[in-house]
Amino acid sequence: MDRKILTTAAVFVAATVTALAATLTVGSAAADTTADGGTQTPAVTALPSPSPTSADLGWG
Repeated sequence: MDRKILTTAAVFVAATVTALAATLTVGSAAADTTADGGTQTPAVTALPSPSPTSADLGWG
């Protein structure tokens, strides 16, 4: 009985790791290339200021 449980657990863990690895591989490949084979650049390269500056408010 114990051997069957361990075997089942080992198969489950192996399948989970394989599925996760496949998902990460597909996700990273999709994020790095475009349909025409080019590479993507991030849409936002700098995060906005957490609070408005005087320039944002038109005071500067």
